[in-house]
Amino acid sequence: MRSRFIRPAVHFQVSTIDATARISAGRTQKLSGVKRHDDMEVRDMNDQLSLSGSEPNWLKSIDLRVERLRRVANWLIYASVILGMALLVQLYVLMVPSWLFYSILAGWILYLVVAIAVAAGRDKAYPAALVLSIVTLIVSLPQPEHYSLAEAGPILASLTFIAGSVLQIGVIILVTSSMFLERGQSGVRMVSIQR
Repeated sequence: MRSRFIRPAVHFQVSTIDATARISAGRTQKLSGVKRHDDMEVRDMNDQLSLSGSEPNWLKSIDLRVERLRRVANWLIYASVILGMALLVQLYVLMVPSWLFYSILAGWILYLVVAIAVAAGRDKAYPAALVLSIVTLIVSLPQPEHYSLAEAGPILASLTFIAGSVLQIGVIILVTSSMFLERGQSGVRMVSIQR
């Protein structure tokens, strides 16, 4: 959308510079005789790599990999919110202590806010999702009750615990990988710009 406004502005600027140069050189023409520069290539000045030529293919492939990792991470974050809702229902039915129920509810609300931010395309939501996944695993994995549920066989509570742990591990791996790829990619771009 920005390029739609850049092109007319650059044409106006080029025409103004051209007319100013002719006037200062003593060669004035009528405005109708001013040559338009429609054949000029207009590039966005904010994208430094576009000034030096097109991006290398390997940078585009990194972009594609980051996008794929984030897409899968998004679905895992959404699935965590849905699974968290199922966990809350199970805890409510089991009549766990109220402090436990409300602390898990608070964590689920935080996860819901992060999922909404991810759906809105906010980049800062990914580190928050990473932190929430790590905290979730730190809180749930040391609990011996969870392992006794898992040993009891495939009941709903044990399946919820296993699926939740797998989802959190997936979010940690995918978000961390995409953050490292992005950091490396921005570093390469900065080196390219400085050259």
